[in-house]
Amino acid sequence: VTVSELCQAMAASRESLRLRFVKALGHSPKKEIERIRCQYLTKRLLETEDTLETIAIDHGFAGPDEICRYVKRQTGKTPGQIRKDQSHR
Repeated sequence: VTVSELCQAMAASRESLRLRFVKALGHSPKKEIERIRCQYLTKRLLETEDTLETIAIDHGFAGPDEICRYVKRQTGKTPGQIRKDQSHR
């Protein structure tokens, strides 16, 4: 999902949509999309043994390096650290 697709679906301008999101959630639509996307990626990392290559392809990333950078930027941890932390619980 992109911000443009949300605007279309809600018949709202980008600015109108941004204002609604900031009022309701305290951040932009793009931040919310990234939060949810990262939530799905983290869940997949924790619930499967799929390779980063497979997860990257399934979620629209160019490859494992890109997904690693994305997850690290969003969570402060690498995909490997996320899996390792879960296995110690």
